[in-house]
Amino acid sequence: MVSDYIETNYMNISTQEGHQLFEQMYNNNVLVMLFVDVQTHKIISANTKALAFYGYNQSEMQSLYFTDLCVTNPNDDAVLQSGLKGELDHFAVTQRLQNGDLKFM
Repeated sequence: MVSDYIETNYMNISTQEGHQLFEQMYNNNVLVMLFVDVQTHKIISANTKALAFYGYNQSEMQSLYFTDLCVTNPNDDAVLQSGLKGELDHFAVTQRLQNGDLKFM
């Protein structure tokens, strides 16, 4: 059903239009979203919601590694490493915001 909708409505858009659509969906998403380099864990980009949530601006966020945001204990570390390697569909760890607050995500 979803694939039929996508095929009907989005298969004929140009690459540029697709890029613009993706950017809009990423930047305007209500979810906190980060692009993280899987090998280095460097934060490549953060959407608007992530910047507001963490309290950093885009250049500050891009100077960080995902692991800089994480507060791990020995039990969380294995989960974090598996998640960063792409071995998990999702994972949750405690993260530190710029103001020092901790959030479990």
